[in-house]
Amino acid sequence: MSETSTPISDSTTYRKPNMSRCIKFLLQYILQKYILVAIGVVMTLVILYGINEIIKLTTIDFPASVCLMLIVFFLLSLSSWLKGEDFTEKYFLKYIDIPFGFNLRWMNLYFTPPFVTLVLADKVTVQEAFIIAAVFIFGYIIGFAFVGYLVWGLQVVLGTYDHQKEPSTAGNDSEKEGSTNNQSHQEHLSPSLGDSGDSIVSYEIDPDEFSDVDQGNQLNEGYALSAVSTRLSTATAMAASITNQESQLDPRYLEKFTLTFDFAVYLLLFIVGLPIYFCTGYEMIVQLAVAVLLFKACLLPPPKIKKYLHPILVSFSLSLLVYYILSLIKKQNFKQTISNYESGRKYTQLFNNEQFSKWPGAGDILLSLMDISIVALSLAMYRYRKDLRRYFFALMPVIIVFSFMSLLIYPPLCYHLSISPERSLGFTGRSVTMALGIPLVHSLGGSEQLMAVTTILSGILGVFLGDWISFTLLRIRKADFVSRGVTLGVNCGAVSTAHLLSVDPRAAAMSSLSFTLFGTLMVILAAITPLVKVVRDLVGL
Repeated sequence: MSETSTPISDSTTYRKPNMSRCIKFLLQYILQKYILVAIGVVMTLVILYGINEIIKLTTIDFPASVCLMLIVFFLLSLSSWLKGEDFTEKYFLKYIDIPFGFNLRWMNLYFTPPFVTLVLADKVTVQEAFIIAAVFIFGYIIGFAFVGYLVWGLQVVLGTYDHQKEPSTAGNDSEKEGSTNNQSHQEHLSPSLGDSGDSIVSYEIDPDEFSDVDQGNQLNEGYALSAVSTRLSTATAMAASITNQESQLDPRYLEKFTLTFDFAVYLLLFIVGLPIYFCTGYEMIVQLAVAVLLFKACLLPPPKIKKYLHPILVSFSLSLLVYYILSLIKKQNFKQTISNYESGRKYTQLFNNEQFSKWPGAGDILLSLMDISIVALSLAMYRYRKDLRRYFFALMPVIIVFSFMSLLIYPPLCYHLSISPERSLGFTGRSVTMALGIPLVHSLGGSEQLMAVTTILSGILGVFLGDWISFTLLRIRKADFVSRGVTLGVNCGAVSTAHLLSVDPRAAAMSSLSFTLFGTLMVILAAITPLVKVVRDLVGL
């Protein structure tokens, strides 16, 4: 192919790709997205395994992922304090973002196992289903009102509430005065192939596809906020990296090129997995390929469609259909197929042959990778540590009180309304982002399936009704980004936080920080054995 340039705009031209350039780019892409990421993932899992073994020697029941998350946050903060942010970004963030950034962009996929295993859950009576719905709606509205007004009141008492700022200027102020001080970071955040290549910024948190924000807008604004699920595909990020260098290849072409390559890789994995499944009965390879292929396919529609057809809900439904068809072909019981999908043999139990006779399933692989994404939430806490200091007394009291309310009010309320004990305990994770809700509910012995459903519904409803509840029903001012962000973050998690990115970046920053801290505190409380015993006693266990 020739080297003639193709004009894209008045100021930018891109060279037509030839074979050598495409091969060079593909090799760089494979190195970054497959080899280095795989090495980083294995190293992180080894560290998590070691921490888990140390925790087993104690009497504390605490998730290794949350423990490492706190350790990473402490080390990053210490390094920044002793050596400065430039040193921390150059010698730490650039490297840990390789596995962390990848797993955060795929976090939505890791949420699907609890939905897939809904098939194995006990049947819910019609009466119990209506009671669960009523408790959810009641708790949702009360949670919004309690958090919103308490944050507002604390700001007024502490003198941090701005009475003068007009709502019409909030958007401009968000860009000019953002507490994350985005412009001051941009000098250090230009992407290069020597960096992780997973995102436009070297240490941004982008849990894969939560966001409703268009990729182009995100690239132009350069305002990818930590832990708010902005949809930056790896292809677009790599394209930006190449473009910023001397290659001047069309990012749109490279995005399609790498997307096609990714689909081809997982399609090949699916083809390889078929004979293994039908000959040996081991489903993991084919089920994992199906989950990834369908999830990536569900990310292709435009944001307006994904707002109503969420990739998690659509992909898990289609995956179940494919698993059912495969079980029919093999003449295998469908529930047995799903049971093998999640055998419980995660990386922490990989060498436990006595207790786990089955090999890991696709669900076990995804849940193991979720632990890495939990660790990576430390980057959100590090990124917004200045916000944490500034709004500490308006933020932490709300999170602490709401945490105890979730633990001590939801379970007995649900239990006395005739909801089963396990599902009553599952309601404690209603407001917790699913990455942290799974270890929380597991520690309490609650229903992870109910937690998963209520968490996703909370996030999706936050996108549709969050602004109406906040501004119309509760009369929270649009300029009050602290109250708005904390309210949505604590009640709706990462899904609604992503929505805030496109309408109020400063509120998105507060939301990101609040849902991370809230989920972390809930997991810490669930590690306190006497408190867990009290909570379980409240539901008769």
